[in-house]
Amino acid sequence: MGNRLIFGLILVGMIPGLLMGQPDIHASVDARRIYVGDTFTYKVEVKNSDSTPTIHLPASRKLSVVSGPMQSTSFSIMNGVQSSTRSVSYTMVALEPGELTIPPSEVVIRNKRYQSNAVQLEVLPQPGSGTKAAPGGSRNDRQLQQTQPQSKSVPAPEIMLRAEPNRTDIVVGEPVTITYKLYTQVRVYNYGIDKLPDAVGFWSEEIPLTGQPQLKAEIVDGVNYQSAVLKKVVYYPTRPGELTIEPLRVNLEVQSKRRRSRNTFFSDPFFDDVFSHEKKVLFSNSLKLKVSDVPRPTPPNYSGAVGKFRLSARLDTNTIHVNDAVGLHVTLEGTGNFKTLNLPDITLPDGIDMFKPEKEEKVRLVNEVYQGYKRMTYLLVPRAAGEMVIPAFTLVYYDSDAKKYRTAETKRLTLQVKPLSGEQPLITSGYSREEVALMNQDLRFIKLQGAKFVPMGYRVLNQWWYHTTMMMGLVAMLGVVLYTRRQEKIGSDKALGRRLRAHNRAQTLLKSARKVVMDEKQVYALLSQAVVGYIGDRLNLPEKALDTDALIHELTQRKISEQLVSEVRALLIRLDMGRFAPGADSAEPPELIQNARQILTRLSRELKE
Repeated sequence: MGNRLIFGLILVGMIPGLLMGQPDIHASVDARRIYVGDTFTYKVEVKNSDSTPTIHLPASRKLSVVSGPMQSTSFSIMNGVQSSTRSVSYTMVALEPGELTIPPSEVVIRNKRYQSNAVQLEVLPQPGSGTKAAPGGSRNDRQLQQTQPQSKSVPAPEIMLRAEPNRTDIVVGEPVTITYKLYTQVRVYNYGIDKLPDAVGFWSEEIPLTGQPQLKAEIVDGVNYQSAVLKKVVYYPTRPGELTIEPLRVNLEVQSKRRRSRNTFFSDPFFDDVFSHEKKVLFSNSLKLKVSDVPRPTPPNYSGAVGKFRLSARLDTNTIHVNDAVGLHVTLEGTGNFKTLNLPDITLPDGIDMFKPEKEEKVRLVNEVYQGYKRMTYLLVPRAAGEMVIPAFTLVYYDSDAKKYRTAETKRLTLQVKPLSGEQPLITSGYSREEVALMNQDLRFIKLQGAKFVPMGYRVLNQWWYHTTMMMGLVAMLGVVLYTRRQEKIGSDKALGRRLRAHNRAQTLLKSARKVVMDEKQVYALLSQAVVGYIGDRLNLPEKALDTDALIHELTQRKISEQLVSEVRALLIRLDMGRFAPGADSAEPPELIQNARQILTRLSRELKE
């Protein structure tokens, strides 16, 4: 009886271990309905496992992993039974709209392989993408998302990134410009782009954008957004078919509301920063472009040129002697896929030697297409007398606007080659290739025109320009002396130096504010320094006296107009609120910068001595 009792106790003690040996695996996501480009969390939970599992994610072209894996472990004891939960999570992004199934993940625990369940997702197209949105819940409120019935409409996202092509019907070699635009309903402080998206079957070049992105109001599917162009890229397809441009990834910081703490001294709204910065990762939509081949059949000498081109050729001279060198210039100019083009081959008549050409190229992006020219200069040396005819050069290209092939052609060139004169020795009948290559370098002309003679008795001192030059030199020396004295006076008189430098220092701070217009706190700080510093420098006030009340008192003593004084006071109060209580002032940074600039201009007029 005692042995049975001991065996029973051992069996009961082994039950938790037996349960721990059979892991319970479950995969889930934190949002069932999302927009294209939105991130979500995919989590695999393993219960009753005595070691951390290894997750092998399934391959899917409709998903991309942003970050992970992130691991966590939790333990619990209920009714004397111990259990553990180990989870591995990933941050993912959906790349295409539609019904999406994440296949089961492979879970490896102590060299044993298991599978999780599959997970269903509904990926909604971004507003304004041209695809009908499916019903669902809100991406911005996940709890609401999971409890809402599917019959309700989906609220528009607060922020999204879209790739917008300027055309969709293209042929091989025809450019397409992709504009990456940010649409937002919240403030964006900083952003960074890792790299250009992958685009197999294209070669690309980024269009430089000047200055900071400018915000403008746009309405997308009835929703108001502030939009800004972050990047523009020109893509040239190199082969036909359905080609894909992968999504662009952008890291940014956005304004988000922060919950206020309760039952603390700092729960007062004056001390509480209602808004905080939240880091986000956005992906644009991927683009699938159907690239058509150029019409068939192609002309026999078609080289792949797409665009509009002109071809020209000329000789340095049309008449030379045997064994003299002449330059042949062939130029291709216009707009199109210059980067992949070569000039047509040259066929010369017998009796002319041709040497390695010099290349010249000037191609740049103009109105989102390549424009410029390519030029080849060949050195030709005829070896026999007579009339040499250089055939016309042709280039067949496809005009994508007219949807047909065109031919750019030069005129035939005629070169008259005269025989050597009888006085020239026969030894000069020819040159080696090295000698011809050095023809333009071995001789340097000192003068190409005759010398200018001066009549006898000519004196420089009697010329009017001599005296004018001397007077200009004296005036320049006097100016240098006056400038030096003025600088010495400014250096010794600090009050004068502050007054003279006040305007330049204020303008420098205004320019700095315009450069960081996306950083609201920095704008308020720079504008406050500009206005306060300008008044202090012009009135030679000590730094300790540079507060709002002291400045207003000094301006009143200087008999500045009451309206301007009240405007200065209002501006300084707004700037202080923006610095120490973000969000209290609703004015946009560009509006504040313009207001500060106008007030500084009026102050400079009224503070003139």
